[in-house]
Amino acid sequence: MQRRKQDLVEIRVKIAELVRELNVEAAQNDAVVIVEGKRDVKALREAGYSGPLISVQSSGIGIEKVAEMIEAQHKKVILLVDFDHHGGKLAGRLKRILEYDGLTVDDTYRENLFNIFEGGTREVEGLRRYL
Repeated sequence: MQRRKQDLVEIRVKIAELVRELNVEAAQNDAVVIVEGKRDVKALREAGYSGPLISVQSSGIGIEKVAEMIEAQHKKVILLVDFDHHGGKLAGRLKRILEYDGLTVDDTYRENLFNIFEGGTREVEGLRRYL
């Protein structure tokens, strides 16, 4: 039981550091975070992310329109979509479209969050259970 508590504390610390880095990226590099849905937005906000955030599914417009909107307002995009098959396909598609439009796309935070979870959860919204 003690080991589990230590693991949970370590995960919380890593999540807090990742969110702090996301906030710095948003402030210093004019970055926006893209997630899949409303629950992902809620989870990131609860974790302390305060920068710009776009939910692809709840935006009500297509990916191409989302890309146009981002291009007009931001220089960098951080992809933080789910770690499942659908999220992987979506990340690839978004990355291609956004890079074609000349934006810098960073998916390392997605990889880092997956590594923090050690495969224990496959959705961004899953970080809420660690807060």
